[in-house]
Amino acid sequence: MNLLLAPLFIFCVTLCTPYDDAQTALLQLLDSSQHQCLVAVYTINNPVLINELVTLHARGVDTEVITDSTQAAGKHEAEAINYLRSNQIPVFIGKSKYHQIMHLKVCIIDQEKIATGSYNWTESANRQDNTLTIEDNSALAQQMTIYWNQVKTDMGF
Repeated sequence: MNLLLAPLFIFCVTLCTPYDDAQTALLQLLDSSQHQCLVAVYTINNPVLINELVTLHARGVDTEVITDSTQAAGKHEAEAINYLRSNQIPVFIGKSKYHQIMHLKVCIIDQEKIATGSYNWTESANRQDNTLTIEDNSALAQQMTIYWNQVKTDMGF
């Protein structure tokens, strides 16, 4: 039996900092969230992105963050994590399964959209050479949700 499959159209854009405005694109992606926002970043201290996570959580979006323990010890990162936690956003801090850095950089929105790349959630990331790829791809987003949960489990949570 042959099945005729409809073409799969996936929206995908890659932004390259410092030439492209990755932060605005990421903010637009975050703002599109209706139910869930899962974030894993090596380091997080960008107040604009942090405030957007707090806004999402305040409007009822299940928002969680995974970050690396070495980076979390930095002054600005610790302040950011404390601020997220003070707004009831779970932040999981740890190392990779093999006790190496947790270097994943991914944001999964509603198991439908995903942002990946080398872009950390820092102000300096906007001035550095980084990429941020945003895709409206539910199959990839669901696969990355499984991976995100495995990373969290491997960290002991």
